[in-house]
Amino acid sequence: MPGKSHKNVVAVGGQNFTVYSSGTLTASLAQLTEKLTIYQAVKWGQILKAVYEQGRKEGAMSVFTAINDKVIEVQNEIPHRNPGQPKKKKRK
Repeated sequence: MPGKSHKNVVAVGGQNFTVYSSGTLTASLAQLTEKLTIYQAVKWGQILKAVYEQGRKEGAMSVFTAINDKVIEVQNEIPHRNPGQPKKKKRK
């Protein structure tokens, strides 16, 4: 059962941002944002965006790898016979 989600309001540079997180992340967020300047907030935003983008790339790569592996597996299971003339039927 997932933990309860907490609503956190982070004030940076006179603006308020809402962040929903678990209890553990709420405590960490409170420590990080205690003396957060606008400069530090921008830097954190850039880091989080880079981590998110890298996760998307790695996730997409794992999906394409899995699909390619399945295609190769299916190709190996399909019997292949070279084309040629059909076998001649014997006349009675």
